[in-house]
Amino acid sequence: MPASASAVPPMSSAVAPFLPAKDPQLAMPKRYHGVPEKCRGFILQCELVFASQSQVYQSDMSRITYMISLLTGPALDWATALWYKRETTTYMRFLE
Repeated sequence: MPASASAVPPMSSAVAPFLPAKDPQLAMPKRYHGVPEKCRGFILQCELVFASQSQVYQSDMSRITYMISLLTGPALDWATALWYKRETTTYMRFLE
């Protein structure tokens, strides 16, 4: 056998294991107190969570309850009154 043939290392037949893609780790949105100037940013942060965890937040109700859980002060007072009306609402109507 020629010397050059024995100097070539054998090719590896091992295949790297399949690793499922992970959802990005997002910071939890800051609690929202009802300051109008901060509303759009709060909604954006929540929507980023919904997009990155779409299997968890498929329904309007899951999105609404998540957002309400982050409200405090006047914003929570508003949401509490809306919640106890027991009217069915959509996520889009909740944002209005």
